[in-house]
Amino acid sequence: MIREFKNEPLNDLPCFESVLQRLESDLGLMRARANAWATGSNASTVAVLPMRDILRPDGYLARLRASGYVVDEPPQ
Repeated sequence: MIREFKNEPLNDLPCFESVLQRLESDLGLMRARANAWATGSNASTVAVLPMRDILRPDGYLARLRASGYVVDEPPQ
């Protein structure tokens, strides 16, 4: 089946055209988002991490504390 699939012609031109059209129409928005990300112009940032990585003795909270940050740990 894999050999048969490899020998089949792929008509991916419509997909490629669709991607190009999307890039052209959204280029301004993508540029604005990229610049905002690169310059850090956001007012706040949210990260989602597994609690085990946050709370373990050598985890993120411990590293922040070791760097001098005051950490209010979540209730356990």
